[in-house]
Amino acid sequence: MEEETSDANKRKVWTKEAKECEELGCYECGRTLHEHILSQYPTRRDVWLNFITYERHVIPPVPSAPTPAPTATTATTTATTNTHSTTTAPPTTPSPPIDNVSTRVAALMRRAVAVRSKDVLLWLMAAKEAWKTNNDVDGARTLLEEAFQMNPNNEELLLAGAKIEQEEGEYDRARMLLKRAREETPSMRVWMKSATIERLDGCIGEAMILLKQGRELYPKSAKIFIMSIQTQLDFNTSLQDMGTKQLQMEATASLGFLPMSIRNLCNASLTACPSSVPLWLLACHIEEREAGMIRARSMLEIGRQRNPTSEDLWNVAIDLELRSKNEQMAESLMAKALESCPSSGVLASKHIEMAPRGVRQSRALALLRSKRYDGNSTVLAAVAKMLWSLGKGSKARSWFEKAVNANSDDGDVWSEYLAFEIHHGATEEQQQKLIQRCIEAGPKHGKMLFCPIVKRIEIRSPLITIETAIKEAASTIVGPFLVQHK
Repeated sequence: MEEETSDANKRKVWTKEAKECEELGCYECGRTLHEHILSQYPTRRDVWLNFITYERHVIPPVPSAPTPAPTATTATTTATTNTHSTTTAPPTTPSPPIDNVSTRVAALMRRAVAVRSKDVLLWLMAAKEAWKTNNDVDGARTLLEEAFQMNPNNEELLLAGAKIEQEEGEYDRARMLLKRAREETPSMRVWMKSATIERLDGCIGEAMILLKQGRELYPKSAKIFIMSIQTQLDFNTSLQDMGTKQLQMEATASLGFLPMSIRNLCNASLTACPSSVPLWLLACHIEEREAGMIRARSMLEIGRQRNPTSEDLWNVAIDLELRSKNEQMAESLMAKALESCPSSGVLASKHIEMAPRGVRQSRALALLRSKRYDGNSTVLAAVAKMLWSLGKGSKARSWFEKAVNANSDDGDVWSEYLAFEIHHGATEEQQQKLIQRCIEAGPKHGKMLFCPIVKRIEIRSPLITIETAIKEAASTIVGPFLVQHK
């Protein structure tokens, strides 16, 4: 036990000293320390990861400036000065090339996977370094092939290979890898990725077949049911575009089974996964579109009975009443919603939005004083939008700053902030600076605006970037509390 503690202390001290060397600019000293730690603990993952992180942060040395060519006057003076000298000056050695950070990191990762050949995480990091940082797709493929040999039947490696092929537009290669994954390491995730590839390639029928198999294998998977409903909607749209009934019948027959109607599929999904809130939301949206608001209202009520503390179900129910111009029922539902979900930022934001213009500020202050929503980005953004609606631009900007600082992972807040700046005449440069901050933050959430755009499936198109998503989301915001969906 004492020896283990001593080893841990030594690693900690040496790593700290390497960090100090980095801060002082003594990069080679820090590198030497990391190499020494590796020599003592070559099989520890954390040691390799610390060294890799160090190499990423090290500033490459700048080569010394080349010696300028002597002028005629200088040459004459030098010749005169050296007339009596019998020794000649040695030739100037060329400056060393700049040490490339990505090359060092890639070489270090190669060493890491050679020592820890069963460490899937290191293989994935090495492949991502080659693909994303060095733009070396073939190098990433080679690394993953070697990883497959050392770690056969590994789901993560097969899915990583499929992701590379998908983003490079090589759908047939991605399809082959996913077929192998379904045979060797079947899982719900593999089936969903397989269906996604078919949808991206425009093969809606193949996606429906895979999803039907997935529902049979994983009958309690809400995600497979959600994707099945979305794919069924795409299939129904494609049937309508075919025009003739003969073509529609042929397309349906090619599936090998008779698909359920979209409403029956929703009902079967809710029976299998009654606690899935996203599934209830999707089913209610379809019910409103197919059967009207009354049926959707009834389904939402059942959903709330099954999931009484779901802020999203309460929020959608309130929106339904507002769309039907039933403000009194919306207010009644809001009171019940805040009682069931007292710390919900989504509902508090909606509560501010529903207030008459003259009451919004006092309602927002009352919510903030309750201390229930401290640091909640949705509420902070709602306060910013309230100030925006009152024409207090500078104060609104400061609250938007508070919102993105409180939770930089919320893509909706970034989109609303960008829309605010656009409406207040921000220059292209100012907009781009805000977009760049958002890209660096890398948001992955945003239920209302951001995620529906990022997760949209477009046939044979690259994945939607963060910049594209927040620009599109911002373009739908036509006022502080007004979104016009396209």
